[in-house]
Amino acid sequence: MDAPEKGNFRLLAAMSILGIGVDLVHVPRIAALLARRNPRHFARKVLSQKELQEWDSLQLDVTQQTRFLAVRSVCCFPILGVLSKC
Repeated sequence: MDAPEKGNFRLLAAMSILGIGVDLVHVPRIAALLARRNPRHFARKVLSQKELQEWDSLQLDVTQQTRFLAVRSVCCFPILGVLSKC
């Protein structure tokens, strides 16, 4: 590979730090958060409009709501972190 031009150096540097990882969520922590606040408030923060409509249409008990939001949050926050650095 040829030496990078000055304009491409930052792009190459940013690309070199990207990797694959595993994100975990502690469901009881999400459950405690939902118990303190309205679950809809948290749902609006982590769900897209389409996911929020789906969540509203499902007849979920508290455990199912917690799992649904936990899974979406573990996907949402890393993406937001990456996008905020762009």
